[in-house]
Amino acid sequence: MTAFSGDRIRSINQTMLNQNLIYIMQLVGLNVMPDKIKISVLEDWIRTEYGNFTINEVKVAFKQMVANDFIDHYQNFSPAYFSQVMDRYKKKANQLRKMMPEEREQAIPHLTDLDIINYSYKEYKLLENRTFDKVFNPLSVFTKLNATGIKKWTKEDGAEAKKKLMEIITYKANRMDIISAKQYRDEWTEQWLKNQARAVAVALFFDLQIKNGKVSFS
Repeated sequence: MTAFSGDRIRSINQTMLNQNLIYIMQLVGLNVMPDKIKISVLEDWIRTEYGNFTINEVKVAFKQMVANDFIDHYQNFSPAYFSQVMDRYKKKANQLRKMMPEEREQAIPHLTDLDIINYSYKEYKLLENRTFDKVFNPLSVFTKLNATGIKKWTKEDGAEAKKKLMEIITYKANRMDIISAKQYRDEWTEQWLKNQARAVAVALFFDLQIKNGKVSFS
């Protein structure tokens, strides 16, 4: 079960993810590699939607697809295409995990709110390039920070996070071609913006704690 071992996508650095994506694109026969902006959008999507998978699992998923039932990419390695392959693999992966008795037998530890906050904070500190979209479980951490009293969110925090988010996503959109930018902006629903702003708020709070030398929360 080596596919299940190794670093999870959400925790690997950008260089490693980029190198593995290029390998996969060559594996499926992509003739022209996407430009840097499209790669950046793809990487954001993969970290957000498939961050709990290992990079080995992704490679296995695409190798199985090439060997058994090829899905044509029509020379467009998009987030939608990546999801097609991974969603097919997920069904098999879940079945395989159920067949692993050593995992079933392990008791699931009870994690307190503080445990989860500290885990997310320590994972964030270890990142080579810290960005809000790499925070582990940000929506849960946002709620737990407030519930534990570690960080009581204010209207000012919300306004700052929303302003920062709009700066980030507008900058990204402005660097895309017209079609990609439209597709990206179509994702900006009210709920999506709210969730992303909360992730930004957590990242800004973590950044401040790192700057102040905070080791962990208690």
